[in-house]
Formats: sequence, C-alpha cells, structure tokens
Amino acid sequence: MRYYETIFILASDISSEVKEAIVKKLRSIIQKNGTIIKEEDWGRKRLAYPIKHKDYGNYIYMLYNASEDTVHKLEQEMNLQSEVLRFLSVKLENIQSFLPEKEQVSELPSES
Repeated sequence: MRYYETIFILASDISSEVKEAIVKKLRSIIQKNGTIIKEEDWGRKRLAYPIKHKDYGNYIYMLYNASEDTVHKLEQEMNLQSEVLRFLSVKLENIQSFLPEKEQVSELPSES
C-alpha cells in the first residue's frame, strides 16, 4: 500500500448534511482497504474560474494509505457524484513533510 493525497471540491450550495454524507461515503471507501491519516475541511473558497456555473466551492483534503484499486474506486465514486466539481489524487513518495513532528518516522539507517 502507498500513500496518497486527494483534494476535492464540492459545490458550495449543498447542505451540510449532503456534504457530510458524501465525505462519509468517500471515507468508507478508503477505510475498507486502507487508513486515513489526515482529513481537513478547508472550507468555502472562491474558485479561480467558474466550474459548472459555480463561483465558490468547499475544499476537502484527505491524506491516506491505500492500494491503487482503492484510489480508483474513490475516483469512480467522485465521478458519479454530481456535487463533486473537481478532484485530484496524487501518489506521495515522502509523507514526512505532511505529518506533525510527533508522528514522523525516523529515517532508516543507510546500508553500507
């Protein structure tokens, strides 16, 4: 399993219950075969350009450890949700900069 981060934008005109239902569904997809390390709600922000005739969106950030198949299932679900305006998933090579200092893993000694 590898580390991934996904940022997705939800339409800003949806209710908080609908927003929480979408996030809960995406969270459950990840937790079936992986673990969520960090999840942040960045709130409502103005979009750089209109997407689907919307000027604002709710940004959600997730950092998780999962298989490639899980990421594929997550992206399929986001494609089906009309409230998801955009999303981007990225495979991470080094997650040390994303973790708080107390959670950082010490470097493995180099082999000589």
